[in-house]
Amino acid sequence: MKFIFAAVASSLCISSPLSVAYGAEKKPQKPKTFAAAEKGCDKGDLLACATAAEYLAYGENGAPEDNDRARELATKACDGGLALGCRWQARTSNSDEGKVLFMKACDMNDGEACWMLAGIIKNDAYLSSEDRAKAMPLFKRALDLFAAACKEGDIGSCVLEADMYYHAGRDGLTEVVPEDRERATKVFETGCKKNDSHACWLLGHAYEFGHGHVGQNDKKAKASYDKACKLGNSLGCESRDDLVKERREQGIII
Repeated sequence: MKFIFAAVASSLCISSPLSVAYGAEKKPQKPKTFAAAEKGCDKGDLLACATAAEYLAYGENGAPEDNDRARELATKACDGGLALGCRWQARTSNSDEGKVLFMKACDMNDGEACWMLAGIIKNDAYLSSEDRAKAMPLFKRALDLFAAACKEGDIGSCVLEADMYYHAGRDGLTEVVPEDRERATKVFETGCKKNDSHACWLLGHAYEFGHGHVGQNDKKAKASYDKACKLGNSLGCESRDDLVKERREQGIII
């Protein structure tokens, strides 16, 4: 299944940092399986509803791939006031409705929603340069939300903040955040040690291309990608396989 906002979503292949979606409250735990999430949702647990929507959208953790059902459960969570639900409702909706829902989640202090909406606006070729510039305050808001949640101890948010520093130049965000790959890769190392799959994937990227303080190292790149893959990050699996294939074609076994 392809999300309406697949181009933006693919750059955020992460386990959502729930403290961003829940504000300053203590981070609750997501159900690990679709069966548990669906059962919790039936009992009125909004986080379980949003989690079930995520699993249905991806067709993972025992869920069938069902975008319509995913949107239905995400809507239930969103209507109940859960920002994470609004974000998943946005990701499973059409373009115009999705933008409204991303904004709703962003207004509820969901940093990922702010980041996704900013990316959509910035990359919309049909908008004027003046309208696309409106994305920058949203990127700044996302950065501030990630930084605040990171200070509260949410490693996922620390990784997202570091991701913005890592890709600031590539993504044209230097007016919002300076590119600092040394700072970012140190966070990726910490995050990967704490089993954040997005951190492991980004660390693999840094090792593969020699960015930040880690230096180029194919074996460590492969190991980081592999860990990301085992933690459920599909980009980790793809990047590992691509790296191995590319090096094999060069006569190098890693």
